[in-house]
Formats: sequence, structure tokens, C-alpha cells
Amino acid sequence: MCDLIIKEAGMNKAFEGGFMKEGETWTNPAMRNTKIVFNEPTSVVGCIMQTYIHLANSLVWNYHIGYIEPVQIGKYTTGSHYDWHVDSYDPDENNMQRKLSAVLLLSKPTEYSGGMLELKDIKTPLPKLSKGSIIVFPSVLLHRVTEVTNGTRYTAVAWSIGPAFR
Repeated sequence: MCDLIIKEAGMNKAFEGGFMKEGETWTNPAMRNTKIVFNEPTSVVGCIMQTYIHLANSLVWNYHIGYIEPVQIGKYTTGSHYDWHVDSYDPDENNMQRKLSAVLLLSKPTEYSGGMLELKDIKTPLPKLSKGSIIVFPSVLLHRVTEVTNGTRYTAVAWSIGPAFR
């Protein structure tokens, strides 16, 4: 399934991952260096991500969430990374914000070196996740992907949206 997700992601139309603030998009290769495309929430990978986000939410956080944004498929090659950041943002004009982030590893750990997902302030470091593993965590957690030093790392990332935290 992971290979099919990569194959059908449309990576031939990938663009440099960037940032959005106040409606403007910008890039900063020192902060983030990765190629991305987006897939619809109703795509196969979107349905998989929604299932695991809702399952994890019901077992752990029980946040009020409604839907996910388009799923981001990322390609990290040698030198690619994403520095410390959070996925959440201030509530939008509809009082909605990102609440949970989910990362699906699409590559075998032997296909790349580096590229570790790290969560700040988590006492036990994450192991290098195997192909097909999904991790779900609150979007307010500071996290990063360390530099890929060799090979190619593919991931799918989804964010659940819900009414702003109180």
C-alpha cells in the first residue's frame, strides 16, 4: 500500500515545501528543505490517515475534531530536513485550528539514513519507524525531521481540524 501511495501521489508535480502566514506562502531552505504534493482527504491515503487519527483520538485525547486537511506527501532526499516547528496555528476566522498531526512512513528504514522524526520534550526518543508505521501526536508538540544523509525518505502527513482549544 505504501508503494502504491508513492506511485499515485503525483511526485512529478512536487514543489518546495514552505510556510504560510497571513495568506502568503514563502520558503526557507535553512528551516525546511523537502519536496511535497497534496492528496485529497478522500484519497486512499486520506482515508487511512483519517481512520488512524480518529482511532488515536478516541483512545488518548478525545479532542473535538471534525475533518482532515489535504494529505501532504513528502520526499526527503540527501540534505533534506525540517527544523523544529509546531503544526498548530492560531484559530482561523471560523475558530478552527489543527489539533492532531499524523505521520505515515512510506519508506523502509533501510532506504535512507538520518531523517529521524524527533518530538521535543518526549523522554524516550522515537525509534526509526518501519514502513507503514503511523504516529499521531498533538499538533502543538514541537518536532522536527533531522537531515537525511543518504537515500530517500517518503512520508504522508495529515492534520485534523476542530474547534479551537479553550
